Amino acid sequence: MKIMHLADFHLDSAFSGFPKEKADEKRAELRECFVKAMQTAKENEVKLILIPGDLFDTPFCSAQTRKTVFDAIADAACPVIIAPGNHDYYNKNGTYADKSLPENVFVFTSGEIGRFDFDELGISVLGYAFTSDKFEENPLSVELPISSENVNILCAHTELGVPLSKYAPMSASSISKHGFTYAALGHVHSPDEPLKVGQTLIAYSGFAQGRSFDELGDGGAYIVEIDTQSKNVTLERIKLSSMNYEIEKVDITSLSNDNDVAKKIEAVIDEKRYSEETALRVVLTGAVPSDYALNENAVRDALSSSSLALLQIRNETVANFDLAALEKDLTVKGEVYRSLLPLLESEDEKERQKGALALKFALAALDKR
Repeated sequence: MKIMHLADFHLDSAFSGFPKEKADEKRAELRECFVKAMQTAKENEVKLILIPGDLFDTPFCSAQTRKTVFDAIADAACPVIIAPGNHDYYNKNGTYADKSLPENVFVFTSGEIGRFDFDELGISVLGYAFTSDKFEENPLSVELPISSENVNILCAHTELGVPLSKYAPMSASSISKHGFTYAALGHVHSPDEPLKVGQTLIAYSGFAQGRSFDELGDGGAYIVEIDTQSKNVTLERIKLSSMNYEIEKVDITSLSNDNDVAKKIEAVIDEKRYSEETALRVVLTGAVPSDYALNENAVRDALSSSSLALLQIRNETVANFDLAALEKDLTVKGEVYRSLLPLLESEDEKERQKGALALKFALAALDKR
């Protein structure tokens, strides 16, 4: 039997760092990603959909998002179980209490562990709801209503392995000891690989579609296949995201021309086959001539590739100074260099970078650059 496990869409995110038009566009992309997920579930003949929290960015959502989500869920034509998280926590006036919620939706509404039984599938799903933006107790510290007849699955928004977390702290061993066959978790956007503890497979689905440069690569969900007789579980990762965020470090050591830098970036874009579905941050590294003042706009203009969804350039290069000459220099330049030596020779890399940047700025200013 197939189950879909997905979470952390954060529908109706503010995208406050974008102009209004672009923010509206990105919210629409997230909605389409959810619609795609429900269509994928239907195409794969999924019998149950688990959403362990943060489907929405707040307990409330816009009318447009509500209609899109409710229509997509109804069209999925299978039970959809939701365990509200710290962003979309259950509120008696919120989205999850809406009377127009599709009939195939089952929402946990209490901080106490509850259970939904799907006897025709041989599955029982246990879970709970955040009822505020914090949940500081371990929800598994009490006796659980485990089914003796069905395969038991946990659907939970939690921060695993962080005992003092404010987000429903629990451990992998506490999940396993209750006899769950599968634990569908939400909250961690870029998780480690699924973990097998005892007879329990534990997994975070991760983010569905990246919203910034702290969510890199493909966003997606899991198709979980469970043999209800043997309780064997297999996972298949499916891509849902229509746009990916990526970060590339590009070493431009010894380059001193904006066009040459652009060519180096272009080569990376071509090699990785980044396209209009890619938001790329390029971090420039290496040592460049001290008299080279890189112009990010000129580099961007020199790029022949215009197919990226977004291109950011961050300059983290250091200046390649003639330190021997500066050591002997009797002018202000030499004095500046000697005054910065404690930073430049520090054991702390950040301090050394700070000293190099200060020296670069100072020498440029003295040369009226």
